[in-house]
Amino acid sequence: MQELGVHDGHALTGAELDLEVAKVSGVSTKRVRFGLVIMAIQLVLCRGCGLLDPDSDGDEIIDDLDNCPARFNEDQTDTDGDGVGDVCEVVDLAMGDAVAGRVYVYLDVLTARSAGTQPDAILDNAGSGISAPNTVSLEDGWLAVGNTGNDTVTLYGDLTGLTDGAAPTVTLDNGGSGIDDPRDLQMVAGDLYVACEDDSTVRIYRDVSTLTHGVAANAVLDAGGSDVSGPVGLCVAGGVLYVANAGNDTITVYENADGLTGAPAPSATLNAAGSQIDNPIGVSVINNVLYVCNLSAGVATNTVTAYSPADGLTDGQAPDFVLGGPSGLVQPYSVAGDTRRIFASNLGVGLGFGIVGFSGPASLVSGNPPTLTLGSVVQLEGCPEAVTLLGSMWTISQSFPGIYGYRYAASVGTDDAADVTLYDATMSAPSCLAIEER
Repeated sequence: MQELGVHDGHALTGAELDLEVAKVSGVSTKRVRFGLVIMAIQLVLCRGCGLLDPDSDGDEIIDDLDNCPARFNEDQTDTDGDGVGDVCEVVDLAMGDAVAGRVYVYLDVLTARSAGTQPDAILDNAGSGISAPNTVSLEDGWLAVGNTGNDTVTLYGDLTGLTDGAAPTVTLDNGGSGIDDPRDLQMVAGDLYVACEDDSTVRIYRDVSTLTHGVAANAVLDAGGSDVSGPVGLCVAGGVLYVANAGNDTITVYENADGLTGAPAPSATLNAAGSQIDNPIGVSVINNVLYVCNLSAGVATNTVTAYSPADGLTDGQAPDFVLGGPSGLVQPYSVAGDTRRIFASNLGVGLGFGIVGFSGPASLVSGNPPTLTLGSVVQLEGCPEAVTLLGSMWTISQSFPGIYGYRYAASVGTDDAADVTLYDATMSAPSCLAIEER
């Protein structure tokens, strides 16, 4: 029989509909057919009446199936494959400048930005308590800053509402909070982890939204029970805390990070002898592989060592592979990446290798040469989520102070120019970078 059909929101007259209507006692076949026709007309003329999901942006893709229901995007382009359409991605960025004593906040950095773009907010020493910021972290609209100049961690609870010189929501100090030379920090699931180098502690504060000025840490990992020694880097991933200890050339690992109390002993320790750890500066976990940046001369001169599985490490575990000089590393400072590529930064100035990239990280071997290089003297900072997000890679440069964004990092080629470049006349020596999706 011929009925009215519906396809992609358009009525199709004369469409063949092979439908066998079962006979039901008391209901005529003609009545059923008439009901089907009326329903088809309703689907076309009454898109918001509940018979068909609405299409808020009018791109002829219903909201339930649209990867960006608020903005017209009929091609549904999702370059990084994260389920969010390109036109809907909103990413905020915070950068610390240790020398200038400022933190710069940029909102929605994936929107076209160019050199000279002013930050949405600048936090400084005058009203914001910023002093030699060495590390920053973003999560759920909160910004945390580790200030090595005045031994504080300052937290700001409304990123999108920040104005120049905004006062911190909470300050953790050297008194009640025990902050002493905060070299690295990270907010994860509402908790704050801080690596304090001078007093050899990692301090954990639960639920940043409830913290008060000068509050004590909920847990303190120290040199006594937790084997922490001069911690300069940390990373929390998969519920595990990894700490880079420059004082004794180790990586100490602590399971159940969200439940740590007191001064727990590490569940595993990577050392200089078996694990080739030497002056570790940065730790990152990508695809359940732990990457460690080793800076000093010795058994691991200028290397990145990798260990897997990151959530099942054992004492003295040997690295799966070691990336060194043949891999284009010159004072590697951090590693970031995803399933398709990893990127290693080089702090070495004037040596021609800013960032080196490696494809197919699951198949890397010791001495693996890079598949791409990006500029010179570019520095990355922090755990993977601090430099890559939504397929984009963000970097900072000390020699040419600024922020550089490479969209869709999986497709970046050697010497590609940045898609987003941000400068400010007051930038001096960018020291840390954090980004987050909003």
